[in-house]
Amino acid sequence: MLLSTLLLSTLAATVFAAPTAAKVVALPVTRHHNTTRHPALSKRSSTYQIPITNKEYYYSVALSLGTPAQDFNVILDTGSSDLWVFASNATQSCENHACDFTGQFNALDSSSYHFIGNNYSIEYVSGDNATGNWGTDTLSIGSVKLENLQFAAVTHTSAQSGILGISLQGSESVVFVKNEYPNFPVQLVNQGWIDRTVYSLYLNSINATEGTLLLGGIDTAKYSGHLEVLDLADHDDFSVPYSDVSWNGNSYGRASAAVFDSGTSYIYMPNDVFYGLSSDINLNETTNADTNLQYIACDADINVVVTFGNTDITLGADQLVLHLSELLDDKTQTECVFGIQSTDYSSDNILFGDVFLRSVYAVYDLDNYQIGVAQAVYTDETNIVAVGANDNI
Repeated sequence: MLLSTLLLSTLAATVFAAPTAAKVVALPVTRHHNTTRHPALSKRSSTYQIPITNKEYYYSVALSLGTPAQDFNVILDTGSSDLWVFASNATQSCENHACDFTGQFNALDSSSYHFIGNNYSIEYVSGDNATGNWGTDTLSIGSVKLENLQFAAVTHTSAQSGILGISLQGSESVVFVKNEYPNFPVQLVNQGWIDRTVYSLYLNSINATEGTLLLGGIDTAKYSGHLEVLDLADHDDFSVPYSDVSWNGNSYGRASAAVFDSGTSYIYMPNDVFYGLSSDINLNETTNADTNLQYIACDADINVVVTFGNTDITLGADQLVLHLSELLDDKTQTECVFGIQSTDYSSDNILFGDVFLRSVYAVYDLDNYQIGVAQAVYTDETNIVAVGANDNI
């Protein structure tokens, strides 16, 4: 399988660190074509997380756990906050090679593993769930090594890949434990790898195979204009306020907030926005059964603009017009679908997934509950600026 090659290439991360200076860690984020349906962990509703089916691409990072190291490939998710992988005894969940992509963790093979409890649990609105054991162990990712990182070894789930959640502590799955814990971004600060709980996500273009998760810093070469800094609408997740959605000079929205969610492929907008857009750009009323997206002409020249404060983020046809031949990995498909759908398909949660995130450079400030946004620039150039302990984004 592709896993061993992906692990070798993805682990070749670059770390920029100095004992007396601000520190930055750059990790590659690898894009994969989704040949199966993964339930994405997105905006939390009470103790629940809403399952949205991804049928396009997803983004992963490679890491290892334990002593000696056991290797894993996990989906990078800004919509959740926990790291979990499959346990070695997840026999039923891992039937038919379902766990081959992520790998399985054997606690008995790790001399540094410490068991916390068997009360890890996530429940999904659909009735799906994931359960398993909380524990701590040594995590290595790129050149970073974190001691005693808390994670879950899942024994029962319908999901087909592990998750590295990097959202706020308020989104941790600790309903039974009651106490928040220092998750991956927080431990990076606690153990001295970065100075502030800040990271930037750059997914790159739809044709690129790799983007970058920049921990503790900002790459000013990867965006144009200024970085619009916004206060989060919710301190439990990355709900980002926006003021307008427009196309061809027509405004479709009231001000609202959307979760920036790298674990979701598409964009889910309120009904008044989506159906206004749908009518004006003459979307086909038929919905594709495999993607739950509406058909659109493959040669449609469309730009949708989302406004955040004084900054417009433009989503072009290269992101919004999706070819079914690529989505479904079926060269006989000749039609295209539109990358925005109604929140009827996301349990009324407004989600800005990868279709949006590929067009934006996003800086996540977990300390100050802020996010910075700017139009992404697709370039190999870099100009990395570390965010020091007393710096604002």
